[in-house]
Amino acid sequence: DPARRTRQAQVVADVISDFGDIRRFGAAATDFCHVAAGRVDGYWEVGLNPWDLAAGSLIAREAGAKVAALDGSSPSGLSVLAAPLEIWDELATLLNSVGATKV
Repeated sequence: DPARRTRQAQVVADVISDFGDIRRFGAAATDFCHVAAGRVDGYWEVGLNPWDLAAGSLIAREAGAKVAALDGSSPSGLSVLAAPLEIWDELATLLNSVGATKV
C-alpha cells in the first residue's frame, strides 16, 4: 500500500535523528532474525501478514527480545515492535510520540 509506505517514511523521518541508522533487510522474518542476533536494536512494522509475524516473532522472542504491539498488547498486523527488553519501552515511547501506529 503506497499510502502506508509514505506514512512509514514520515515516521522514519521524524525519528531518524534519534538513531544511528535505519536499515531494512527485506523480509520481515529476516528483520526479526537480525534483532534476535543482536545485529540491530529493534524492528518496527505496520501491516504485516500473519505468516510474516509468526515465525520471525518466535525467533526474536526465543532470543530474549520483547515482541509486542506499540501499546504493549499482543503484536498483530496493526503494529509490532521487536527489541531487547532494556530498550523496548524507550523505542515504543518514541514511535508512539510520532504516531507510528497511525500508519
